[in-house]
Amino acid sequence: MRPLPLLSLAGEYLDRVEHLADVRSGQVLTRATSAAPPPAAASEVGGAGLFCKTSNVRFETAEALRQHYHSDWYRLNLKRAGRGEPPVSEAGFEALADSGQLADE
Repeated sequence: MRPLPLLSLAGEYLDRVEHLADVRSGQVLTRATSAAPPPAAASEVGGAGLFCKTSNVRFETAEALRQHYHSDWYRLNLKRAGRGEPPVSEAGFEALADSGQLADE
């Protein structure tokens, strides 16, 4: 699917657009505005920090997220996501590892 040019967007959408300047790069960014913000995904509701959608878990620091990306738990959830299966929680992963069922995954 190729991106649509800005001019082909509906006028209703263009009426709700505001331009923002990215001070780091000097680029002008565009953000749609509306009376109500779009609903957040259930897994992303609440809390601050960094979120891994693959494992459905939030981290407080970038370093913790980087370490997660190198974990066997994350790798298992990547494989499951590729098969269209839901992620395994950290406790579920530990249970699979303790029971020796990871070889089946």
